[in-house]
Amino acid sequence: MAILPLMICSGMVYSVLTVFFYELGASKTHIGFIFMAGATAGAILAPLIGKMSDKYGRIPVLVISMGLFALVFFLYAIVKDYLHLYPTQVLEGIAWTGLNATATAYISDIVPSEKRGWAMGMYNRSWNIGWIIGPAVGGLLSDSIGFQKTFFLGSLFVITGMIITLALIKDPKKTSGKA
Repeated sequence: MAILPLMICSGMVYSVLTVFFYELGASKTHIGFIFMAGATAGAILAPLIGKMSDKYGRIPVLVISMGLFALVFFLYAIVKDYLHLYPTQVLEGIAWTGLNATATAYISDIVPSEKRGWAMGMYNRSWNIGWIIGPAVGGLLSDSIGFQKTFFLGSLFVITGMIITLALIKDPKKTSGKA
């Protein structure tokens, strides 16, 4: 449930992101390279981020990842030149990697093996619900209030998810005495 606000936000943002990039002056080729920059950063740093999650705990890495998402969506709201999208996408790639590696590891930590498939399915359901709601909301908002305000609202959704995570989710490594 804590991940749902982020998934709604990502659905909101990604449904209009390439149009936004294009309006900032990015060519189709640049749009491809901008997205590639984020995926490359995530691929390179995935093992390190997973190791950090093992060492420092799932929740700190998850919250940092959500914080990076809030920052990324804020940066989308203030960026004025498509060239600034490259470092923003690098941060986003790192955030996606942190979220994916940590959330699935967390589920494996807290759910008995005979229920992990079901738990992963419920986690994926949150993603899908966010992507059912988010694109419609993102399209409506960007048409009615513009990209900038839509991205600011997205950042607030992610912060809401961070608060839910901090308030309701406990790190099994911290609570069991493991570190």
